[in-house]
Amino acid sequence: MEGRPFLEMRGISKQFPGVKALDKVDLTVFPGEVHALVGENGAGKSTIIKIIMGVYQKDEGTVMLDGAETEISNVIEAGKMGLAAVYQDLTLAHDLSIGENFFMGQFPRKKNGLIDWDYVFTKTEETLKALNVDVNPRLKITELSPAMQEMVAIAKTVHKKARLIIFDEPTALLSNEEVVILFEIIRKLKSSGISVIYIFHRLEEIFTICDNVSVLKDGKHVKTLPVAQTNQDELISLMVGRDLTDMYNIDHFPKGEELLKVENLSRAKVIKDISFSVKQGEIFGLFGLVGSGRTEVVRAIY
Repeated sequence: MEGRPFLEMRGISKQFPGVKALDKVDLTVFPGEVHALVGENGAGKSTIIKIIMGVYQKDEGTVMLDGAETEISNVIEAGKMGLAAVYQDLTLAHDLSIGENFFMGQFPRKKNGLIDWDYVFTKTEETLKALNVDVNPRLKITELSPAMQEMVAIAKTVHKKARLIIFDEPTALLSNEEVVILFEIIRKLKSSGISVIYIFHRLEEIFTICDNVSVLKDGKHVKTLPVAQTNQDELISLMVGRDLTDMYNIDHFPKGEELLKVENLSRAKVIKDISFSVKQGEIFGLFGLVGSGRTEVVRAIY
């Protein structure tokens, strides 16, 4: 990418009792860039985004925004610097409306001192429409689907004038159709010059939406690559530290006797006629989109 980076992190380290979560990690993100951050659990992804957002303080290293060395002391300061994050556990006030969430802590006032609700909902609607999010700004968060709540959380960061938005596994709760909508929103952010850090496990998504990818392993920066110059096999090898042929060389054992048998398991309006069996020594998976009934099946069994 050309020009000056918006975010530069050099030699970032972070120590917790008994664990070095980050060991001299570098990360550079340019304006309008979608930068993927990948690695196994415990690689340091969550730690580095919490340092960016002021949740954690670095032990050593340098953070620069727009070329100037910066100390991000807390989440409020991070927001003032144009940094925002959309987490899996969305930080929205569920019993308030979309508009109230957008303006929380900074409600506009009329001359008589009362809140200007017309302005609140008009401006909220403008932001939502600019991102092609079609929803009534007067609705409460509890009235929205999980996918729409995520879209609202993204729109809120845009309303707050974020210059860099971190997405922490944003597609985990989305259907395939909703993922397409999310990617369109990210492209709009990119075209507006907003930087994006994208953290996820679905490697195929990197090649759809990202410009560059940084790989972390055991708290260290392994490599940063242009997405156009890598592939899934290389990224997985960098993440796990060995070739795919070694990774999938797994011993298989014969299955034992049947331990659990489920036949025609049903619960009104939730699941219907679910049947399967699980044998000794078997790893049995339940797979499906959000709302498909996986959790309900397990809860009904127990």
